[in-house]
Amino acid sequence: MSDKDTSPASATMNVEKVDDVPRDLQGRPFDLPVDTEHKALKIKLFSFARPHMRAFHLSWMSFFVSFLSTFAAAPMIPVIRNNLDLTKGELGNAGIAAVTGTIFCRVVMGVVCDTLGPRYGHGVLLMGTAPAVFGMALADGPTAFLLCRFFIGFS
Repeated sequence: MSDKDTSPASATMNVEKVDDVPRDLQGRPFDLPVDTEHKALKIKLFSFARPHMRAFHLSWMSFFVSFLSTFAAAPMIPVIRNNLDLTKGELGNAGIAAVTGTIFCRVVMGVVCDTLGPRYGHGVLLMGTAPAVFGMALADGPTAFLLCRFFIGFS
């Protein structure tokens, strides 16, 4: 008798041995070791490998950009107050507008993250608030300053 199995069942099944290496949606193996849910088990800080480390680095960079744009005006308040001739009441209203923009955006972002996903939602948010950050340099009065602070509060 030969070692080959010539039964009809083995002739119809072309079973290939599949390796146990976890792969992404395009079939590429992950660069990092992952668990059963494809979450990274290790961090390589100086790597931009997809998808884990790229997501890690882009998320901390976007947080830094949001933080910087939100709090950039605070240390400049004495200069801004003198250049725009703002009163304490107008500065207070601008601060309230920034907090109001933040609260409004947090409520709306819940719906946006559910429909578009967090990556596209945050990307649209950062691109949408960029004109307000640049507009802060062009503010020439209390209303423009208040509107810039309101829209920067979205980030």
